Amino acid sequence: MREIGYLFIGLFLLGVGWSVALIAGSALLTESLPESERVAAQGLADVLMSLLGATAAFASGFVKTLVGYEWLANFATAAAVLILIGAVRVNARLALARTG
Repeated sequence: MREIGYLFIGLFLLGVGWSVALIAGSALLTESLPESERVAAQGLADVLMSLLGATAAFASGFVKTLVGYEWLANFATAAAVLILIGAVRVNARLALARTG
């Protein structure tokens, strides 16, 4: 029974994190564009997010079947770390460009 509680907490936190990231990302995207391009850019971002989410969900079943859940989790963690490193690098470059 304890595992179900952990699963609930984990999925709840995942949903909260997803919502916070989605709202913040949408706000940053729309603020960084001219008003005439905002709707089209937001629509494109939403379509890409949905397509990539569906693709990842579809592919994860095959990955889990081929190499197991542990490797699927390891791959997802590595991908998240690479994305985080990329975001930090881009942010650092933008900060240098603003000051320099």
